Amino acid sequence: MVGLVVLKVVLSSRTLRGASQEVPTPQPSDTPAPWWEQRPTATPIPVALTVVSPRPSPTAMLNSGPTPTPLPWWITPEPTAVATGAAAREDDSASIRGRVYLVQAGDTLAAIAARHQVSLDELVAANAGRYPSLLEDSGIIEVGWQLVIPAGEPRVPSTPSPDEAEASTWRVPSPSYGLAAHLLGDDDTRQAALGRVQELGFDWVKVQIRWLDYEGRGKGVYTWDWLDPIVTGVNDRELKLLISVVAAPEWARPPGDDLGVHGTPEDPRDLGHFVAAMTGRYRGQIGAIEVWNEQNLGRETGYRLDVEHYVAMLQSGYQSVKAVDPQVIIVSGGLTPTGTDDGYVAIDDRRHLNQMLAAGAANYADAIGAHPSGYNLPPDADWRQPPPEQCGAFQFPCTNPHPSWSFKATLEDTHRILVNHGVDKQVWATEFGWASCGVPQPGYEYCQDNTAWEHREYLRRAFELVEEWGWDWVGVMFVWNLNYAQAAPGTEMAAFSILDGDGNPTDAFEGLKGLGR
Repeated sequence: MVGLVVLKVVLSSRTLRGASQEVPTPQPSDTPAPWWEQRPTATPIPVALTVVSPRPSPTAMLNSGPTPTPLPWWITPEPTAVATGAAAREDDSASIRGRVYLVQAGDTLAAIAARHQVSLDELVAANAGRYPSLLEDSGIIEVGWQLVIPAGEPRVPSTPSPDEAEASTWRVPSPSYGLAAHLLGDDDTRQAALGRVQELGFDWVKVQIRWLDYEGRGKGVYTWDWLDPIVTGVNDRELKLLISVVAAPEWARPPGDDLGVHGTPEDPRDLGHFVAAMTGRYRGQIGAIEVWNEQNLGRETGYRLDVEHYVAMLQSGYQSVKAVDPQVIIVSGGLTPTGTDDGYVAIDDRRHLNQMLAAGAANYADAIGAHPSGYNLPPDADWRQPPPEQCGAFQFPCTNPHPSWSFKATLEDTHRILVNHGVDKQVWATEFGWASCGVPQPGYEYCQDNTAWEHREYLRRAFELVEEWGWDWVGVMFVWNLNYAQAAPGTEMAAFSILDGDGNPTDAFEGLKGLGR
């Protein structure tokens, strides 16, 4: 699966996989290039956006408690009758209310509403007389519009306190059925893939986007061309959409960061502003947002493994999204199972989750993400006594037993840690799966130990076992993956695909029929 890490004690025999894929920064008319063949590229920062005010430390953000979604830090005071995109700071948002805001490039109505702590409906009502098109489509505004910010008491996003966390818990049917899919590219291929999701009767589709591809040109300069048809296609088929957000743009990363790998933003609020803008553009069309992916891996964080910083990102994302659309479910980034715990290449997923919860992550997530990988073990296997017949080309589950080899153990341990912290939230398997192959990619030899029949049965049994075991604390389970044999042939990702290179069903696809509700 994307992000699956074959990484335990014998590092030379393991391959780190990052779920965030590498694609070039898009131009408005670009056709997406094959992202698995690309590297991150540098993006120039507009001169007007290069002056940066001091940014808070992650600890300062974590200790601040539930607060209204802050105004962007790049905005400066402007004591005039018209507030422009550079007309207000976080500490004087009340003075803006009842004034006028000049729409800037990259603005969305929902983001403006969240920034000024008013509801979208209030903002539309205050401006529909002058701009009646808002009543037809509040997603379309034009640069230069002067929007009245309605006066009144600021609205505070409903971020739960530790005592309120249980009351705000979201629950979905257990298990719910999802597929991770590649939906970039031509519309015919996208529609065919979505048709296969419906054929299985699955409810959820997961897509992963790189933030740098949508705001890579500079702060507040958005390019949504690639995501628009995906959101439309999923919603037209009445499916539910999970968007996983990874890979900060260059301008948001710390000075001197290694741009050869994906990384996290220096200021967590930058991520909050991006997901707020995305939520506003697709208000009512996004079911859930996963804040990052496998943040216990160095290659997903610019090799800056900082648990408190991640929780600050989660807090910013949660508060910013909820201010725009409280119905969007926020899922913490799924951690990859790994026995490596050196603090640079990786942090053990169990230890990382413990530290996340100790830092308050449960207050800023509706569900907890996990990646319960199966490798070459059946879904009900006991990692302490792995079946020796499964350890053929890939010996490590037998020679180096560890719970992270096990689908069952990873889910059990994740839930146990939540219980130990007094957290009552569902665990979403935002990626899980098995691979089957002939000739493996280096580090993925375990796919040779799984036959096509086992690929089929392991996936099916994973869903059935969650029901049989009565694990109602498991939420959506996203199979990794639907169609990467077609989208990325010849890669390790193709071995997990349940459609073949021509988009036709494999045995694994057929085995999942009849499960979805």
